[in-house]
Amino acid sequence: QETIGDIPGWMKIHFHKFSKVSKEQIILPEKTMALIDRNIGSFYKHAERLRSVGKSLKRGVLFHGKPGTGKTFTAKFLSQYLDDITVFLLSGEQLWLIKESFQMARLLAPSLVIMEDVDLIAHTRDETLGQTVLHQLLNELDGLNKDTEILFLLTTNRPEVIEPALSLRPGRIDQAIEFPLPDKECRQRLIEQYSEGMNLTIENHSKIINRTEGASPAFIQELMKIGRASCRERV
Repeated sequence: QETIGDIPGWMKIHFHKFSKVSKEQIILPEKTMALIDRNIGSFYKHAERLRSVGKSLKRGVLFHGKPGTGKTFTAKFLSQYLDDITVFLLSGEQLWLIKESFQMARLLAPSLVIMEDVDLIAHTRDETLGQTVLHQLLNELDGLNKDTEILFLLTTNRPEVIEPALSLRPGRIDQAIEFPLPDKECRQRLIEQYSEGMNLTIENHSKIINRTEGASPAFIQELMKIGRASCRERV
């Protein structure tokens, strides 16, 4: 077996498919969707033009917000929305495979590297946990050639603990996008989406919409599941 780039020949590569996520399933405020499209969708689709004028093709975006607000769900949608890219999804213990992941991303570019819960390895410098991995991440980001076509998408529930050298420096993180808790309009759309196809009758939508103020999309999804289960029990 031959070595390909920096990847040893004995290493096996497996490709997986994410579950299908459509744009209609992404329920976010228009302002948030516009930021995502401008910083990721439009940026990638104009990559050839950017290359022709000598602009850098690497880009970093940080998704931040409370748990269950749709950060990972949106990242999975983007992995399907962007054509002809290789997607790397790192979470949990995989976050410690920074060097190997970057090698693969360079080899198989154009690539999208999704790093979930990046705060696990990117604490501020007064924290000791994950400092070696954080330095590895910073070094890898700085070492990428501007022609390397890689989009970095980082997610976190705790943006306040992330090392500023990562989160506040252009060229590493170019745009931070907040995922807010759903407003009234988004809650209505979420209730309609998660109750679709269920044997579930909602008599007072307004009451549920008002009482779920401050709830996350994940909470509303579970609420609709409980409602369906309750209907089944009564039947």
